Amino acid sequence: MNPFSLFSSGKLPEEGVSLCNSERTIWTLEDVSGSVTMINFRRPGKRCSWNRRWFRGSMIATEKRLVAFAYKTRLIHVPFDDPRWAQIDVHLPNGRTLFIGHDASLFHDDWSGTLEYRFKAGGKTRFRDLVQTMTT
Repeated sequence: MNPFSLFSSGKLPEEGVSLCNSERTIWTLEDVSGSVTMINFRRPGKRCSWNRRWFRGSMIATEKRLVAFAYKTRLIHVPFDDPRWAQIDVHLPNGRTLFIGHDASLFHDDWSGTLEYRFKAGGKTRFRDLVQTMTT
């Protein structure tokens, strides 16, 4: 039994479910282990040189966007036609982990530092297909 499942849900929250109903869904992934790492991070009221937080979450890829959640909090919401994708590092360090990293100021003018998101799925997933969708 995964200890994360005792305390939280990796189910797709209502915002994700409504996206599934309103846009053509490529895939959804629930009960994903993930982490967000903040490096030399600064925003109003928070600063850290290095901090990693683990979470249980979910992801949805529609024909228009990628959205990722930690519990019920939206972490990533970027349309595939957004020009900021060129500044986002997306790769697969191994077959089971999806890495998404970017400068914190890319989405928030008053933030600085680096944000790194890692999503790890048990077993075979379609992360490779997702990366191809995002990079084409």
